[in-house]
Amino acid sequence: MIDYERALKSGLGLKVVERMSDRYQVYKVRGPEGLMVAKLSPRSPRQKRASHYLDLEQEKNMLTRAHNPLFVPLILGIIRVPGLRGFYYGLSEFFLLPEGQATSKGNVDFYVLLRDYIQGNNLGEDKLLDQAQGRRFRETISGLHLAGICSFDLSPDNIRIERKTKIPYLVELAHCLTQEDLEDSQFEQACVSDLEEVDRLCVA
Repeated sequence: MIDYERALKSGLGLKVVERMSDRYQVYKVRGPEGLMVAKLSPRSPRQKRASHYLDLEQEKNMLTRAHNPLFVPLILGIIRVPGLRGFYYGLSEFFLLPEGQATSKGNVDFYVLLRDYIQGNNLGEDKLLDQAQGRRFRETISGLHLAGICSFDLSPDNIRIERKTKIPYLVELAHCLTQEDLEDSQFEQACVSDLEEVDRLCVA
């Protein structure tokens, strides 16, 4: 498999602290200004866009639109890292060649979404928000609704509890939809569903 840690270090000068997801290329990284979260998407020379790039672009747009450091991480942007030597294989697998080795398939570009790192842990499947956290998180989701965004993905893995303050943050917005994406009645129902999901995540 591709050496993502090497790609982050050589392309952006970021040091990988840990991998944060077993399914996706999401890393806690350290740069000159401290800890950040980096989400990677490789782009094949045969593709106009990587399959996951659209998710990165969607998440950037949602984080930008919902910008409020009280309830979502600060978006630091999407960066294109060009010209890493590699070759395209199949539909989704990418490999790095030894440095300096030529490739007939072209180089592989990367897109890296960077956002603030929230110190703490995800809520997890076996935990619930206490009453104070529940009220705060309901305000978070209501704030998204006022910004014209509904979540559609309020799973415990997408909620991070800040270690010191115990404040819950929504840290995954890639699957959100906006008011413009839906009819008025659909958006209203989606907002109701969001808040019902919040209630299910809270201590009774």
